[in-house]
This record gives sequence, structure tokens and C-alpha cells, in this order.
Amino acid sequence: MGDNSYIASSIIKNQLEIGKNVTVGMGSVVIKDTEDYVTIVGV
Repeated sequence: MGDNSYIASSIIKNQLEIGKNVTVGMGSVVIKDTEDYVTIVGV
């Protein structure tokens, strides 16, 4: 997980990279690597 990232109650598949300054909202399902400075929300 990158610096300054916040992950709420969500599902993140194994071995994924979370970029810097990323916000993962509650209930999100992350299935691929994320870039830096993004916000992920939804199901």
C-alpha cells in the first residue's frame, strides 16, 4: 500500500498494488492494481 492511502471496509484481492494517495471507499471491490492519486468507490 502506498503512502497516505486510506482503505475503508472493502475487498482487495491478494497481491495487488495500491498506489500513493489512494482512497478506497466502503464496500468497494478492488480487482486490479491502482494508479496513484485516485478514489475508488462503489461495488
